[in-house]
Amino acid sequence: MSVKCVICAEGHDSRTCPQKNAENPTKKCANCGGPHTASYRGCPNYPKIHNNSVKKGYSYAAAARSTNTQRIPQQTKQHTTPTTNTLNEPPQALNMMNDEFTDVFRLLNHLKSITQAIPNLKNLLNKLDNEANVENKFFLIAEAFSQSTLTTSK
Repeated sequence: MSVKCVICAEGHDSRTCPQKNAENPTKKCANCGGPHTASYRGCPNYPKIHNNSVKKGYSYAAAARSTNTQRIPQQTKQHTTPTTNTLNEPPQALNMMNDEFTDVFRLLNHLKSITQAIPNLKNLLNKLDNEANVENKFFLIAEAFSQSTLTTSK
């Protein structure tokens, strides 16, 4: 059996086809000679397997040929015992993750109320972006918050 390119139907492998990376490749079907690739399922000569010719345990290629010689090894299914989790009970890991998300959202709500008290939030964010030290970032936030309470109490 000779090699035929899926893209241009020439006598080379499709991976080395010169048309492969072309902007507008010239396609030619190796099955019918039409203006499409050989893998086009709408091709009138595209190999089709009819349900009556498919046999359990044979590969697609073997079923497409008239002689079925390649058997697919069947994997044995491992039966497992049912777990104690029911559909109504979420797994423990899911509950822990939900708790963590709840804590994160609680923290975000607190941070939202704190940031609403800071008048020049964009200026603070710029300072925080330029600061690498975590402790200094907290000092910047505390300083901005204390300045906001001083301006509102005057």
